[in-house]
Order: sequence, then C-alpha cells, then structure tokens
Amino acid sequence: MACASGHCVDGRCCKLGCDTECLTCNASAGYSQCALIPLGEAHAACTDAQLCDGLGHCKSAEGQPCAAPEECLSGVCDAGVCAAIE
Repeated sequence: MACASGHCVDGRCCKLGCDTECLTCNASAGYSQCALIPLGEAHAACTDAQLCDGLGHCKSAEGQPCAAPEECLSGVCDAGVCAAIE
C-alpha cells in the first residue's frame, strides 16, 4: 500500500511509523495515528514470553524469569520469577 505519509502500519496509512514496541496504527475518527496496544496483549516486537504493558513496552509474563520487578508485566518479581499481583 502506498501512503502519502510513507508509513503503512497494520494495513493502514498512518501519520507516523509506529515503529517502537507495543504501538499500532489506530484508525480513530478517520485519522490514523499511533496508539498503545492494551495491557496484556501480544505484539510482534515482544518475545513469545512477553506482553504489552499498556504503556508502550514489552514486559515478561507471569512465570517468566526476572531480575527486577520492572521487567514483569505484573510489576512483581518474586524469587527470580514474574509473579501475579496479590
């Protein structure tokens, strides 16, 4: 698809490239702009063990290894494993 902006994202012409993790091109109100992928959804930029955090970043899913809480989708790293929020 040829887009005037030069950015074809998710099959839509978008104002920007949306080329960072956990962003997609959202066609809202007839004008396509980059939008955050919701919390807990997968994205091609993330590994199989990661999901989007709703803020534009890939985070490790529950049960995956971690060294710090900020690596985990839940924000909880317990004994080196991402844990659920209690």
